[in-house]
Amino acid sequence: MDTNWKDKIRYQLSVADTSQKLIYVIAGCSLLSLLIGTFFPVNEWVALSSNFNISLSRFWTFLTYTFFHATIFHLLFNLIALFYFSQLFKVFFTQRQLLSVFLFGSVFAGIFFAGIISLFENHNNYLLGASGGIMAILFATVRYQPNMSVRLPLIGNVKIWHIAAAFLLIDLLMMPYGNFGGRLAHIGGALFGVLYTTFLFQGTDMSKWIYWDKKKPQKSRPASGQSTAFSERYSKADNQKKVNEILDKIRKSGYESLTKKEKEFLFKQKSK
Repeated sequence: MDTNWKDKIRYQLSVADTSQKLIYVIAGCSLLSLLIGTFFPVNEWVALSSNFNISLSRFWTFLTYTFFHATIFHLLFNLIALFYFSQLFKVFFTQRQLLSVFLFGSVFAGIFFAGIISLFENHNNYLLGASGGIMAILFATVRYQPNMSVRLPLIGNVKIWHIAAAFLLIDLLMMPYGNFGGRLAHIGGALFGVLYTTFLFQGTDMSKWIYWDKKKPQKSRPASGQSTAFSERYSKADNQKKVNEILDKIRKSGYESLTKKEKEFLFKQKSK
């Protein structure tokens, strides 16, 4: 029975995509810290301090803070947000880019938090939670396709830039009333998401900074190179036309309006 249980866990991890694995890791780390927090001060070693001297002496906390949460409510909200915003992100980007935006966005949000809050407050504050990385994922998607529509219960179709703007407005309005540092991290993550896609438009993919792909040897072309090249150009143009049609459909009716074949086609084109 015990072996069967372990096999099921291994199987789930093997088939899980990047967003699911992030959810598993964040949930596991947070629940563990909440369970043993009364016996061992886990958060003191993983939380990010607003004091730069402390943060630099515990440099790992610029990343570890994002995998831990102080309350169950904060954890559940972030896991739900990570799941849904990741689905939107993966319509246009790869799994590799998702992980990169989340990790880099979290680090950038942490630096933004520690740098800005030290200008306003003298006492030490600590940051926990994945919100900065999640905001980076949302705003990277918004920067890439702001008019994409999603269907919300009781509301109907809403453009994703409206959702992002609502989150940002709430953070700005609520800053004077508490969680100043956390809201700074949200803004820092959002800023990174916008920067990531802006650099991507200019030809720089920051996800390649932590992934190194070995160059594959080029296959020799057949003798009929001219007709093959024509066929490849035709196929690429035809596929791009179909991609554009699908993206137009997403903008007008939302991702949920796509058929199974359209979703599979878009995923295959994105993975090339």
